[in-house]
Amino acid sequence: MTGRRLTTLALAVASCVAVIITTISAAPQTTPDARTTIAQVARERVQNATKGYDLALEGFRSGTVPAGATSEWLRRQAQAALDLPDRGERLTVLQNCLKELKENVTQIERGEHSGLVSTQDALIARDRELECGVWLAKAQSK
Repeated sequence: MTGRRLTTLALAVASCVAVIITTISAAPQTTPDARTTIAQVARERVQNATKGYDLALEGFRSGTVPAGATSEWLRRQAQAALDLPDRGERLTVLQNCLKELKENVTQIERGEHSGLVSTQDALIARDRELECGVWLAKAQSK
């Protein structure tokens, strides 16, 4: 390439970068709706995770979803509950999650013993059960 072609190419690239930067900075910034509270978002997250868990459990039972998906959705549900401002509501969700995680671990361990579920999935499910237990204990002490 000649010096003139390199200069032209460099100018074209610089112009494209300038257009991209201008477009990005001019784009409206997305911010949460001012009327949405943390409590509303937390409740929505709990509901979303509940739906995800129900679907994952159905898929796990039919063999179309890996075992880890069920405990992951329960973990998400418990984690979302930590942001609920009402102590009673928070404790109820965490207690339900822990109960479901205990049942989940039992199912996954049965699958592990029969060779249908990996030891890794069983360990992850057990860790999520323990984690939820810690979250519940902390929430109860507050």
